[in-house]
Amino acid sequence: MRHPRLSLALAVAIVTVAVALPEQEAPSQTAAPRPNIVVIVTDDQRSDSLEVMDDTRAYLADGGATFPRNFVATPLCCPSRASVMTGRYAHNHGVSTNRHTPDLDHTTTMQAALKTAGYQTGISGKFLLYWDLSQPPPNFDRWAIVNEGDYYGDYYSVDGERQRVDEYSTDYIGAKALEFIDGFEADDERPFFLYIAPQAPHQPFIPEPDYESAPVPEWQMSPAVHEEDRSDKPDFVQVHRHGEAQGRRERDAQLRTLYSVDDLVAGLAAKLAALEEDGDTLVILTSDNGYFWGEHGQKSKSLPYTEGVQVPMLLRFPGRVVPGTVDARWASVIDVAPTVIEAAGATPAGVMDGTSLLAPSTRTEHFMEYSRDPGFRYPPWASLRDLDSQYIEYYEEDGRSVLFREYYDLRADPFQLENLLGDADPANDPDVTARSARLAQLSTCAGRAEGGVPNPCP
Repeated sequence: MRHPRLSLALAVAIVTVAVALPEQEAPSQTAAPRPNIVVIVTDDQRSDSLEVMDDTRAYLADGGATFPRNFVATPLCCPSRASVMTGRYAHNHGVSTNRHTPDLDHTTTMQAALKTAGYQTGISGKFLLYWDLSQPPPNFDRWAIVNEGDYYGDYYSVDGERQRVDEYSTDYIGAKALEFIDGFEADDERPFFLYIAPQAPHQPFIPEPDYESAPVPEWQMSPAVHEEDRSDKPDFVQVHRHGEAQGRRERDAQLRTLYSVDDLVAGLAAKLAALEEDGDTLVILTSDNGYFWGEHGQKSKSLPYTEGVQVPMLLRFPGRVVPGTVDARWASVIDVAPTVIEAAGATPAGVMDGTSLLAPSTRTEHFMEYSRDPGFRYPPWASLRDLDSQYIEYYEEDGRSVLFREYYDLRADPFQLENLLGDADPANDPDVTARSARLAQLSTCAGRAEGGVPNPCP
């Protein structure tokens, strides 16, 4: 059994009330003209890691919607976070690698749109790597931001003041978020937007003392962890030899850091309930990318296999989203900004590639892209995924000449063990001509089809 801190018991009790009442009353209540909005972005959290987050699932999943087919657009920190903020693919927002954060046009972000619409705005946690902490994060009224990646002892910029924080990072980030909410409530007529970005469960995977020995659920291990023959995969995949032992260690440590994120969400829920704001608040939780626990011999991220690109997407919006919904549509992190902007009744700055999760969607495929980042040895790649298959192209440095191809029949091979284009059996090779042309087209897509754009994104 989990052994949470004593203070969480009260928070959970308050959360339980908050979950039950607003949903029952929503049909007869007059919705706030503009809701408060909270977006939580964890770091390196794959989709099957929610099992230790009981309060999060009770509040956001049981009280809202789960999107089991949610994927990132680029499985790397800054490109993905820029996609969350702008609703655009990396080839449109310009942050193609972690080193390209200066290329982001901050007038195109959801926080810019909401600030223009009159929202109070705040951020607590990670913003963008290599951000100059002497500079305020654009379009935020309050901030406590950090660049580094540890759990203790990092330097934060707190409303412009540089501070070393020795408190456990998730607790500190959560406490600052609640402090900002209290400050925003002084002007209760104006709604607030809050972006919360904890370090967890990113390496070095340090749990706080309360959870150092906390139990973790039994691992339902994928056969890909023991994939013995990887000769059908590219050389830069074959060279890695991370397996079950390392995967288990990192999984256990990651899950133990997520107990603290669960406490953060419980604290947020309790605060919103205490302020009677729960029924007027949209809350979204997602992550910037997944993480490998030894699948295909891999650790870390930035490859297009399922474990590295499929991340949580939970959304709670009383009166707009039916509690306990499992939404089987294709979803993406590029949908966060359109959802936020629609809920706020704000106006986006330019065309977004994603679509609001509050509106119908016709997406039948998912496009992903990656540019070579100095921190990883992988070449550029692009991938197209649908319910039946996933097609991947790796490129030479020119980004055009194909270096290697992969094709997986996801119906017959959900664990991506057999690349039909690399198994030395030409008889089973699918014709990928159309898919290759589609990838080339999507690499320059922009906007949605309903906007009448010439090359819409999926």
